[in-house]
Amino acid sequence: LHVSAQQVDGQWVACRPANQENGTSTGQAEISLQQSLLAYPNPSNDEVFVRVLNDVEQIALFDMSGHLVYESNPTQPLERIATQTFAPGVYLLQVSTATEVAHQRVQVVH
Repeated sequence: LHVSAQQVDGQWVACRPANQENGTSTGQAEISLQQSLLAYPNPSNDEVFVRVLNDVEQIALFDMSGHLVYESNPTQPLERIATQTFAPGVYLLQVSTATEVAHQRVQVVH
């Protein structure tokens, strides 16, 4: 597996050639949902920003008990989640497209 990096919106993301499976390269990068997912700042005080390059259908945030604490169907590539009312702790961020689901842990501190 050959992995390269490219800068997207000022952030470096890992990517691989689109046809790496069959040994050919088109020169076009295919970036998975997990690779394009960026949640910051992490840990968070008052808010978390979620940036994704793919077309996102749903963003959800769960506490460690599995309870849904935030849900959105974003229309922009950058989503702001206000966390000032959340209890301090670790949360699971879930981002879904029509074909992929990605997860990332987010820590809230006050």
